[in-house]
Amino acid sequence: ITYHSDLIGRIASEKNTFFEEWLLTPLKQKVKSFDFVIDIGANIGNHSFFFKEVCQANRVVCFEPHPENFPILQENCPTCENYSIGISSENGEGFLEMPENINHNSGTSKLGSSGHPIEVKTLDSFKFENVTFIKIDVEGLELEVLKGAQETIKKYHPEILVETHSGIHLEDVQALLPGYTFEKVSFETHYLFTINE
Repeated sequence: ITYHSDLIGRIASEKNTFFEEWLLTPLKQKVKSFDFVIDIGANIGNHSFFFKEVCQANRVVCFEPHPENFPILQENCPTCENYSIGISSENGEGFLEMPENINHNSGTSKLGSSGHPIEVKTLDSFKFENVTFIKIDVEGLELEVLKGAQETIKKYHPEILVETHSGIHLEDVQALLPGYTFEKVSFETHYLFTINE
């Protein structure tokens, strides 16, 4: 995998493994189906590559609006469907606030009121079918992503990995996922939501 020379790249290179391998390996055992994966906040494709190549996902759709991450995502994940747009609660235009120094961590970019202009869409607007697993890592916009994915979630009941960031309360995530239970799956704030059968 090609990485930036930022935090994610340094950690992956030093350990000679996937970034957040401690999350991905257990996830491989816990998720029921990787048949159709959607990676929202795909960064340079570290997790997407793992889902496609290690978990043998049949279809992986990646969303990554960062202009410096997206070309690397395409290089790392040429067999995935890659979109250079942000996912939120409505369709339109948005701004991506990017750290001044990408060497810090390109994954900390987030939608805001100013910055790099990007296209923003709801997940539901894509009308994807038979989604089995969604990964959401969007630096504080988790609730907006879930609000714009309600039709997809209610129709297909995918398992959902949510990394919550500062200001996002787990109860608010739960409120948008009625009928789901969750399990904390890392020492950080990663939660796997699964529909009650």
